Amino acid sequence: MTTRAFWILCSLLLALPATAQQYPSQARGLGAAVAYQSGDLDHVNLFNGQLSLTLPLGQGYPVGPGLGYGLALTYTSNLWSFNNFRTCSSPGGTTSYYLPEIDEKANAGPGWRVSVGKLEAPVTPDTRWHYFPPDGGEVLLYPTLH
Repeated sequence: MTTRAFWILCSLLLALPATAQQYPSQARGLGAAVAYQSGDLDHVNLFNGQLSLTLPLGQGYPVGPGLGYGLALTYTSNLWSFNNFRTCSSPGGTTSYYLPEIDEKANAGPGWRVSVGKLEAPVTPDTRWHYFPPDGGEVLLYPTLH
């Protein structure tokens, strides 16, 4: 393998984790590094204007002093996903664009989800555990604190 091919391969492999990132303007859920305007049931992301509502369905079940779980109906106003990348060839050149789609994780109508959350196991040895909270966010779980 030539030196040039090696460096091209390295740059492609280093850029691969960036494909799994969410754009801050399209991020769903609550994040620790974002400012919010919060009420009893609603949270407004002050960066992208996303509204999140959480309505508990039934009682909560405490697990510890500051931890519990329960079934909830959640709404997010950021209900479009832009994951479907298309390329169109025309006489003037090639055009690439994303197709908007309604979030496929919404199971109670557009933007609405009934869930206690979902824990997804790694698919390959290179990936990590993911937790998808009911608010539509995505949390990457690490084996150690970082």
